[in-house]
Amino acid sequence: MCIGPALSRGFDIRRHLGTKDARNTAQLPWLRNWTAPFEDVGLMGGELHPIGADELWGLAYRLRRRFPSLSGQDYLPKRFPVVSTQVARTAASASAFTSAFFPGVRSADPEDDSPAVNPAPPSSVAAEATVAAAQEATEEQWQQGRQEAALAVEAEQQRGRTLQGDSSAKLRPYDDLDETLREPSSIRRPQAVAISMAPKDADPLLRFFDVCPAYAQHDEFTERWMSGWMQGNWSRLTPALERKLGLVRPMSPCEVEALWQLCLLEAGVEGRVDGACSLFEQEDALLLEWVDDVHLLETQSYGAPINWQIAAPLLRDAAASLRAAAETRPGAAEGAPAARLLFAHCETLVPLASLLGLFRPPEPDPADASPQEVAAAVSATEAQRHLLAAESVEDLGVVLQGLKDLNGRDGSAPGSGSGSGRLRDEDLHACYKGRPPSPGDSPPPPPGWRPMFPNDDGRLFKGARIAPYGANMAIVLYRRREAAAAAGSGRPAHLVRLLYNEQVVAVPGCSTSVDGYPLDCDLERFLELLQDKTAPDALERWCGAGGGQAAAAS
Repeated sequence: MCIGPALSRGFDIRRHLGTKDARNTAQLPWLRNWTAPFEDVGLMGGELHPIGADELWGLAYRLRRRFPSLSGQDYLPKRFPVVSTQVARTAASASAFTSAFFPGVRSADPEDDSPAVNPAPPSSVAAEATVAAAQEATEEQWQQGRQEAALAVEAEQQRGRTLQGDSSAKLRPYDDLDETLREPSSIRRPQAVAISMAPKDADPLLRFFDVCPAYAQHDEFTERWMSGWMQGNWSRLTPALERKLGLVRPMSPCEVEALWQLCLLEAGVEGRVDGACSLFEQEDALLLEWVDDVHLLETQSYGAPINWQIAAPLLRDAAASLRAAAETRPGAAEGAPAARLLFAHCETLVPLASLLGLFRPPEPDPADASPQEVAAAVSATEAQRHLLAAESVEDLGVVLQGLKDLNGRDGSAPGSGSGSGRLRDEDLHACYKGRPPSPGDSPPPPPGWRPMFPNDDGRLFKGARIAPYGANMAIVLYRRREAAAAAGSGRPAHLVRLLYNEQVVAVPGCSTSVDGYPLDCDLERFLELLQDKTAPDALERWCGAGGGQAAAAS
C-alpha cells in the first residue's frame, strides 16, 4: 500500500503488453484501457497510501477499545513513548495510529469570552476599578452599550471600505483568511504526539538490518541464488500467459512476476480481480504466493540464523520494558511507561517473530530426497485461497520498476538495458534492480538446499499471515489485583500475553497454563525463555567478523 520511487517516471502497461505485443486485447479490455491509478507520483513516491492510513487508524481504534485502561489515560510523552524509524512512510503510520489511539483534544473557541476559555490578561488598578464600576450596571444597560459599540465598529468598517487606496483603511477580521478558517474552532483536534527517531544507519533497535555488514553480505548472496530459483518457477507460467495475451514474442520470467505484483496491487488496493488477476488460475496464484513466501523465509526468517538473531536488541528492549513495568507499583507517580509504541518495517517484525519462534515450519525432508521431490512441484491440494481475499500488497516499487523494464525495452530481448537506475530497497527482487538479471547473476542454490515447506495452502509460514500490510505484534503485561496473595500461593503475580495481528497466540516454549488460560505465560518464565535470545553482545557477535563466518556457515 505504499508507492515506490519508480512511479515518479510514469509508465503505461499498454505500451508493452497492449497495442504493441498483444494480439487479443479485445478479450482483455482492462489491458487496452489500463492507466496508472495514481496522480502526483513524483510527490507520492514512497509515501503512506490512504488505504494504509485507514488500516492503521482502524487498528488503533480496535486496540483502544480492547485496552481502555491504557487509552483512557492522558497522553504524556513519557507515559506513551512513540518511536519510529527515520522513514516518512513509517512516521506517517505512527501519526495515523496515534490519531485514533489517543482521544482528541477540544480546541478553544476564540469567540467564547468566558473566563474559563479565554481568561482576561492581568489588569492595572485603574482598569480593575473600571471593571468593578461596570459590574454595577444593569443587564439592560450592558446589552444596550454592547449594541451601540457594535454599531460604531460596523460604521467604522464601512467607512474604511469606502476609502479606496487609503492606507488607513482596515480590513475586517478574517477578511484575508480562507472561508473555512473564518469559522470558530469548536471541534476536537487530534492529540499532538512526540515521535522519536534514530538515523537510518544508526538504529540498532528498529533497523538492525542496516547496521549489520554481515547480514548485508549474506542477503546479497541469498538474493543472487534465490533469483535463479524464483525465475525458474515463474517461467513455468509463461506458456499459458503467452497464449492468453497472444504475445508475438516470448515472455520473460520477470514479466510474469510483474503481472503478479500488478494483480496484488489491484486486488489489495482497488479491490478488483478482473484485471491482471484474471490472467492467473488459482493454482498459479498458489505457486506465486509460495515462491514469495520461500523468498521471505530465506531472506528475513528461518532460512539462516543471522536473519533473525540480529533482532536481539529489539527483543531485549521488550524484555527490559516488561521487567520495569512489573517493578512499578500501581498508582506510582513515576515508573515505567504505560505503553511503548514502536513503528518499523516488515524487515523488523518478521525477524522479531522468528526470534520468538513464531510460525516456524517443520524441518524439511532429508537432502537425499528424489529430484522429483526437490523440484517442489505444485501439490495436488486444491487452492483454498481466492485472489479476492489477497491479504498483502508488496511495495509498489516492486511492481512499477518491473513495469518500467517492460515499457522501456522497445521489443529487445530480455537482458538488455542499463543498470544506471538500480534501486536499493528491502523489498526488491533481482528482477527489480533496474535491469533484467543476466544468467551469470544467479548462482545455484547451496548444496542440498530445498524449500523448508511444500507448496501447500495450509502451511504455517505464509507471508499473507505473517507480514500483511499493517502487521503488528503486542506483548501485553497483566498484573493480578491480589499480587501479594498470589505470590504467597505460588501463583504468578504477572502474566504475559502475546498478540500477533490482534490474535492471541501461544508463546513458543511456554507450557504454563494459568487459571484456564493456556496461552498466557508467567512473566518469569517468559523472561527465562528470552535470556539466551537477548544477549547484550548478540548484534556484535553476528555482525562483526564472527558474524560473517556464522552467516556463511548457516
